[in-house]
Amino acid sequence: MGSPVQVQVSHLLGTPGRTDRRHWDVPLAVEMPVVRAGRARADLVLEGSHDGIRVSGTVEVDAQVSCYRCLEEWEEARVVPLDRTVRRLPDSDGYCITEDGWLRLDGIVVDEVVLSLPTAPLCETDCRGICSGCGVHLNADACKCVVEDRPSPFSVLSNFL
Repeated sequence: MGSPVQVQVSHLLGTPGRTDRRHWDVPLAVEMPVVRAGRARADLVLEGSHDGIRVSGTVEVDAQVSCYRCLEEWEEARVVPLDRTVRRLPDSDGYCITEDGWLRLDGIVVDEVVLSLPTAPLCETDCRGICSGCGVHLNADACKCVVEDRPSPFSVLSNFL
């Protein structure tokens, strides 16, 4: 990821309703087993409140996605909503406004993008995947495996039931 995106927010603290709009391209380096994202565009509104800053808006991200059953790849544009209030004391994720009034936005944006990405994407809800025997893509072709009809070595256990 690039350099941290920090904004001065001291002018918003303690002034409910006062806003500041921020747009920027966010360099992402998200590499998950079946999803990759390398660029995002943030459109955020920073709004002052009595005890912190509300960060709201959207992040548009282009992701390269692979089906976790058949490994088919596609591009997917996602719009990730963001709505979070950051205060002077660190929240459960460690985000806070520094004593001199600075707020780091890059980590917040990356966290929301990563949480929005699918962990087990499917190209189709009924994707049949890849045959573990012959490697054929079962959505496009029939399996070429030869099924041997032999008794299971565990069939003797059925006598004990």
